[in-house]
This record gives sequence, structure tokens and C-alpha cells, in this order.
Amino acid sequence: INFVGVLVSIPIALLNYSAVSKGSSDEPAWAALCHGLRNIWEKDDALTAYLVYLCTNTIFNLTLITATNYGSALLCFLSLKAGVPLTAILSALPWPVIGAKPLDTAEWVALAFVVAGLIAFRTGNIKRFRLEATT
Repeated sequence: INFVGVLVSIPIALLNYSAVSKGSSDEPAWAALCHGLRNIWEKDDALTAYLVYLCTNTIFNLTLITATNYGSALLCFLSLKAGVPLTAILSALPWPVIGAKPLDTAEWVALAFVVAGLIAFRTGNIKRFRLEATT
């Protein structure tokens, strides 16, 4: 899954960089990509951070597939929606390459709503399954 994502995302990223950076940077898209890949190899802890990301992302994707298998597609969709505010929470940590970014109040509120929706949805499903099992 990750390999196909890389094959698709690199050409899109190059096109996006070319479209967005016109006039604001002298570095062409391919040179910027090479510069970024060089940073992964040369900067302290960058490769380790990237490998941790790859493992975490693979586990996350497998968890979503399992949630769809045992839960429902809607539960998987809601779990994906929880990923955005959870990413915001994790962005407050002092990451080795990108640093930390403090959270906004709106992000905390969004996370609370999404998590409450997930809990309510899953609780409703469990009650419905129990009711169906008794009848």
C-alpha cells in the first residue's frame, strides 16, 4: 500500500511544487525533491523519524482495514476523521525534524466532537447488536 502511494504521490508532488512555487523559488521541482531526500539521509534522526512514520502509517492502514472488517465502513470513515485532530495533538510534541506546533482551541473542540461521535456511534452499534442477538 505504501509503495503504490509513493509511486503516485511523487509525480503529483513535483507538479504541485512546480505550480505553487513559480516565481517564489529558483530551485526546480526535481532539485527540491533531491534536496529533501538528501536531508533524510544527512540530518540527525531524520531517517529514524521517517522509518518510525512508515511503520506507524502501515499499522494505521492495517487498523483501518481491520476496523472495516469487524466494524463497518462508516466506523472506518469516522476513524479517519479523528485522524486530523489527533495529528494536531501529536504536532505539539517536539519532533526531531519538524519541531513542535502548539494546538489551537478549535482543534481541541474538533477532537472532542469527533471522539464523542465515534463513541456514540460505536455504543449505538453495540446496543443494536445486543438487541438483535436477544430477538
